[in-house]
Amino acid sequence: MNFPYGLAEPFDISDGSVDHLTREECFVLGAEWALFRADLDQGSAFSRMVHTENAERLIRLGQRRNWTVERTELSANWTKLTARPGAMNGRPAAGSNGAITRSE
Repeated sequence: MNFPYGLAEPFDISDGSVDHLTREECFVLGAEWALFRADLDQGSAFSRMVHTENAERLIRLGQRRNWTVERTELSANWTKLTARPGAMNGRPAAGSNGAITRSE
């Protein structure tokens, strides 16, 4: 049987970074990932609170899509990510170098 399914894009977890987490915690991180990806797909700037454990993974997701993502640590467990499109038609948007920035 040949199924037309495949990995849409990497989850960045093959480094063992989630090995210490429970299934429930991994589910939460996956749900956050899906919501962040859906927000990116909308194409408009947005902010979202995420678990700090997931922040780097979500920043890389934005980077792969040429978005600028700013990070603000709110607590040991929560991080606010603010994302805006960083490229238009494959070129950096005006005033943007497409870089991922970090504010703390």
